[in-house]
Amino acid sequence: MKLFKVGDWVKGVSKEDEFFIGYVERVKDTLVNIYIVQSDNPHLINRKVKTSTNKITAMEPSDMYFEGNILNLIDIALIEKNEDDFLKYTNQLHELRSIHEKMNNLEEINFTRGEGSHRI
Repeated sequence: MKLFKVGDWVKGVSKEDEFFIGYVERVKDTLVNIYIVQSDNPHLINRKVKTSTNKITAMEPSDMYFEGNILNLIDIALIEKNEDDFLKYTNQLHELRSIHEKMNNLEEINFTRGEGSHRI
């Protein structure tokens, strides 16, 4: 049995076979309360659900490195008043934005190096 803690990002499928992604808000024995942030059922989004720990799986770190996800983690750290996590996720956000900026600059350089003029 996987042990989950508050703030863990998880994914799972509801009893009605609806995929969801959310984070753990509360853990009690083998039950967890999850705040849903994404789902193929729009009525589940921004709602809390209670489920068994054997119905969910932890999100892989690679699943979490999108700007929106990092912003959510920063919000959770602020709510929990967890300075270490806040600093960690803020640094990850700055790194991600720096990488995106560099990639955008490379795309502009590659686009302008072609022969002749191009119109879009």
